[in-house]
Amino acid sequence: MEPKRSSRRGALLWFAAALAVLATALWLRLRGNTTIFGPGTPGRYKAEAQGYGGPVEVQLVVNQRGGIQQLTVLADRETPEIGQAAAPQVAASIVAAQSWQVDDVSGATRTSRAVRKAARDALAEAGWPLA
Repeated sequence: MEPKRSSRRGALLWFAAALAVLATALWLRLRGNTTIFGPGTPGRYKAEAQGYGGPVEVQLVVNQRGGIQQLTVLADRETPEIGQAAAPQVAASIVAAQSWQVDDVSGATRTSRAVRKAARDALAEAGWPLA
């Protein structure tokens, strides 16, 4: 009995996605963005930037080691299925990369850029060098 093509395709897609995640993690590690000790001053920092539907606010938490511990995004004025869905993805990428320089989410460029700009401003306030 031959397996269904759809189950083969699903397994292949799952494998490709897992491989992409591992490749991204390796790339970030080789770039040096996964340092244990970051350059920021511990605390909570807020900033906002203009998104598609209005201001996008972020709250950044820098931990005792100076790294980005948490990035919370309030993008309630963005389009629900697009900007509101993309904002947490960009925030998660920023925390994972320990850098505001991450890729935009396709189809939500203005929201992605607003999250990145607000995060950059909050990091600047925390004392991160933004070269």
